[in-house]
Amino acid sequence: MNKKMDFKAFITNYWFIFAGVFVSTFVGFWALTVLPRMKPNIFKRMFHIPARKSVTNAVQLGGLPLSIGIFLGILSLLYVPDPNHIFGVHDLRFVKYWLISGSFIILYGYLDDKFELRPIVKLTTQLVSVFIFAFYTSWSFHNYYSSAAFIICSIWGLGVLNGSNLLDGLDTLTVKIGLVTYAIIGAMGIYYGSGATIIGTGICASALISFYFFNKEPAKIHLGEIGGSFIGFSYLLLCSFLYLKIKTTHHVFHATFVTLSLLSLPMVELGVSFLRRIFNRRSPFSGDRLHIHHILRNFHNFSASGTASVMAFSYTLVCLSTFGLAVFEFPLATFLVTVFLEISIYVAVGAKYWIGHDTINFHPKALFNYLRKKDIMIIDSSKIDDFHITILQEDEEDDMEEDENNDKYAS
Repeated sequence: MNKKMDFKAFITNYWFIFAGVFVSTFVGFWALTVLPRMKPNIFKRMFHIPARKSVTNAVQLGGLPLSIGIFLGILSLLYVPDPNHIFGVHDLRFVKYWLISGSFIILYGYLDDKFELRPIVKLTTQLVSVFIFAFYTSWSFHNYYSSAAFIICSIWGLGVLNGSNLLDGLDTLTVKIGLVTYAIIGAMGIYYGSGATIIGTGICASALISFYFFNKEPAKIHLGEIGGSFIGFSYLLLCSFLYLKIKTTHHVFHATFVTLSLLSLPMVELGVSFLRRIFNRRSPFSGDRLHIHHILRNFHNFSASGTASVMAFSYTLVCLSTFGLAVFEFPLATFLVTVFLEISIYVAVGAKYWIGHDTINFHPKALFNYLRKKDIMIIDSSKIDDFHITILQEDEEDDMEEDENNDKYAS
């Protein structure tokens, strides 16, 4: 199968799927904007959810028509004739397992947007979704490395779901970053001759483009819990298509590092967020307003749309750099440079805003005191008549310890 045949099939045999996805998602978004003006009815009770903390009276649940549009577009691939045999047996099985897993994401996302589920419930559902997809893909990727593939798919899958959700924080941010990601995955699909990747990218991008008209500043609709997670999950399917195609002509490690580099941004977003919170002595699962898009918005006076454009442009430059490395057959360098550049941008923009009063001190003496065993004595309160508390600075505490040591040696 040559690349020209893939592109021709992309235009002639699948354009109506892209158009159908665009129109169906557009109608779904429009319906969400109409619901607030309707009289109370069952549809309004089920699907009208005002966006929390919205200053533009936007509605939530935009992820529902987006995910359903992508879901139906991918589902149609199982029934549309494939005259050029673009989809292999494993590709179509990927689609089936992805649809099963994706239905769990749509369900828990809707319930969380509607009722706010407990974090443990969301995490459990995410694990089920990712494990179902990882179980099959790990076996299909490579018979000899199936265990390692399952671990990588599970970790990356869970990270991409949550990292993509964290990147859904401002108007058009998900749209612009998502379209850049789809563009680079599609470009990789063209370069390596993966027609399945090209078609899948076209389906996902069609739904995301229709969302732009309702999410541009000031936004009328927000994605909610479903949208960011489902978009991240779509990345997994597209990269699975791409991986299988690359593996037919390159080593398994080449295919692994190239595809993982395409999934690096959500992982970096999640990893940096976790480390930043730990660095400030907070739970890694707690929320904050110190993401890069919040910093650009709140401290550098960018508009929401401007912030999204800056981040998308920066990500585009990173992707172009790593695409060149992939073309010249440096897969490990592709992955390492991608992660290094993304982390460097995050640190350059956000480091000075991440330092607070509770930030962990990495001075050697402070680290030693933090790691040193503390002596604790329990005293029966009935044996104490009176007590007082004196708060000492660290230097005063050291001086007191030194005086006590001197008195002990003198005696």
